[in-house]
Amino acid sequence: SGVDLMIIFDLEKGRLESYNYKGKEMIKKGPEPDFWRPPTDNDYGYNMDKLFGVWKKAGERTIVTKASISQPEMGKVVVTFNYDIPDTGGKKIAGFASSFTIYGSADVVVKNQFSKLSNAIPEIPRMGMQMQLPEDFTNLTWLGRGPHENYCDRKTSAYIGLYESTVADQYTPYIRPQENGYKTDTRWLTLTDDNGTGILVIGDPLICFAALNNIHDDFESPGKLSQYREDAITANTHTIDVKPRDLVNLNIDLGQMGVGGDDSWGAMIHPQYRLTEKKYEYSFRMRPVTREDDVLKLSKEKF
Repeated sequence: SGVDLMIIFDLEKGRLESYNYKGKEMIKKGPEPDFWRPPTDNDYGYNMDKLFGVWKKAGERTIVTKASISQPEMGKVVVTFNYDIPDTGGKKIAGFASSFTIYGSADVVVKNQFSKLSNAIPEIPRMGMQMQLPEDFTNLTWLGRGPHENYCDRKTSAYIGLYESTVADQYTPYIRPQENGYKTDTRWLTLTDDNGTGILVIGDPLICFAALNNIHDDFESPGKLSQYREDAITANTHTIDVKPRDLVNLNIDLGQMGVGGDDSWGAMIHPQYRLTEKKYEYSFRMRPVTREDDVLKLSKEKF
C-alpha cells in the first residue's frame, strides 16, 4: 500500500487480485499467463487445435512453486512467482516466472520468463498475459500499428501511428468467429472511462495487444467443417452468437504466431512467424491514469 494505492496479491494462486488507485479498482481479474489464441480458419486447416491444444487453458492450470516478497528500497516492492505448467494430465511441460515490481508512484513493472522442458513439446501459439478490466474502460488510445487489426505476417498495411478508438470497434465480425482484433508493434496504450480514468500499459520496448469485450472461448468453433459433422448445427457459431460481455478482456503479449494462409487445408504458418523457441521473456509497465495526466510524458519514464 502507498499514497492513493492498494495492491493485493493471492500468494497461493500467484495472481494480482486487486489494483486500487484513489478508490477506483483498475482490474476485474489480474494478469495470468496466456499461450492460446482462438483458432482461425487457416489454423483448423492444419489441425492447430489438436497439434497445439495442450496450451489451451495452460495459463489457468499454472501451479505456484514459489512466492517471494522483498523491499529492496523505500518506495519499491518486488513480488515474484515461480510456476510449473502442467499438461492436461498433470505432467509438467514448462516453467514460468513473473515478477511484479511495485513503485510508490503506482507503477507496476511486470517481467515474464517462459521455458519449455524440451523442444519435443509443441510450440506455443501465443506468449503473453491476459487480464480483465472494468467494462467502463471503453476508450482506447494506442501508439503502434493500426488502425485495423494486424498480425506479425499481416502488418505492412498498418502504419505506426497514434490511434483513438473504442473497445467495441476492435471486434472484427468474421462470419465464423475466430481470432480477431490484434495489434502489433505497440509502444503504449491506454484504456479509460468517460472521465479519463483508467490504465496505461507501456511496452519494454514493444508489446502486442488485443482489447475486446469477449474472451477467447467466445470465438471458438468445433473444429474442421470441411466435411460432414453431426454436431455442426449445434456446435458451430456465427456472428449472431458473439455477445459482448460486461468486461474488457486485455491481452498484453510478446506476440502470437501469424495467421498463415498459403492455403486453408493444411499449410503451416511460415517458420519465421511462429513461436518455436524453447525460451521467451518480455516485460511491460502498468500504471493508473486520470484525465489530468500527461500520458506521453508518463510513457517515456524509465524504471
